[in-house]
This record gives sequence, structure tokens and C-alpha cells, in this order.
Amino acid sequence: MMTPPWQRHFCRPRDTPVAFVPFLNITWISPLDETVLRSRLLEVIEPAVKPGERWIFDGRARPYEGAVTGSRFTVSRVTGYRNWFLPCISGSFEPADGKTIIKIKMRLPAATKLVAFLWLIAGVFALVSFVLSRMVPALRFYPAFAPAFFFTPAGYAVMTFLFCRESAASRHFFAELFAAAPPSPSSRVSPG
Repeated sequence: MMTPPWQRHFCRPRDTPVAFVPFLNITWISPLDETVLRSRLLEVIEPAVKPGERWIFDGRARPYEGAVTGSRFTVSRVTGYRNWFLPCISGSFEPADGKTIIKIKMRLPAATKLVAFLWLIAGVFALVSFVLSRMVPALRFYPAFAPAFFFTPAGYAVMTFLFCRESAASRHFFAELFAAAPPSPSSRVSPG
């Protein structure tokens, strides 16, 4: 059966339900051992560097920076520019029946969440002031608040689109790196 166009979502893998929030939880199964996956991950990450300490055209830069501790990892993609929508990626490896379950979470950076929250408050404030001005004739709605209300859905849509675009690059990279596939309903593996 074909998936209807309104149920397709450019950000979510097929094993993840569609949601309208900019975060992503992924569960994959890899035929590779946990130690092999950990060593593959260590080959593509470097220790985290403070902003401004990395040269843009540094030839020794790996695609990701972060840390691996035991069976857990925390990484983010390295770019030559400042990008507020690069996902903060955390994950873990869980051995199961000769395979490895990989659980990955992608979230927006804290600064981006703060800006989005303030943007939402401005939109709610504009909406409340508009509604109150219609209910109570003595109150006036100042047209200067109108853009805050109308730009709130647009800002949210842009934020979600850019996060999904950036997380898709990381999702494809890690799926290839880990030789992973989403678990099918018939081949569910119990964590061991």
C-alpha cells in the first residue's frame, strides 16, 4: 500500500511517527558488534573544540566532534560556519542477539530552543492582546504587535524545516557508518 502524500514527512525515518516538533528519536539494528561500531565512531569524531578555536579550512578536521564514553556517545557535526540548527546528537549501543541496537536522539541546541521560546511568547502576547482588544472596547490593539503573531507560525516552520534538513544529513551519515537498518516488525530484537 502506498503512503499518502500528506503522511510522508521529509524529516522522519519510516520507523518513527510523524511529529511536529523539531527533535528526532531513531532506533536502528546493526549486524556489527558494539566494539566495531564504537571504533567506527571514534574514527570520525574528534574532541570537542571551543567555538573560534578551529580554522575554517582546517584539513585535519573530522566530520563530527564529541565524545564516546562506554556504550554512549554525544556528538555534533563540524561545519565551517555557525549553524543554529545543527542537531545535538546523543546515542547508545545495546547488544542484542548477536546484533546491536543503536538508539540516537537528535535535539536542537539550547540557544536555539531559547530563541524559539521567546519568539513563541511574543506571538502569544500579540494574540492575547488582539483578542482582549476585541472583547474589551477600552483596550486598543496596536498594529505593531501584528507581525509577531503572524511570524510565529512562519518562524516555527522555518526552524522545523532547517532542523530536519540538517538532521537528515546526520541520519544518513550514521546509517551508513553503522551499516544500520530500522527494525522491521517481524524482526524485533529484545535487548539483552
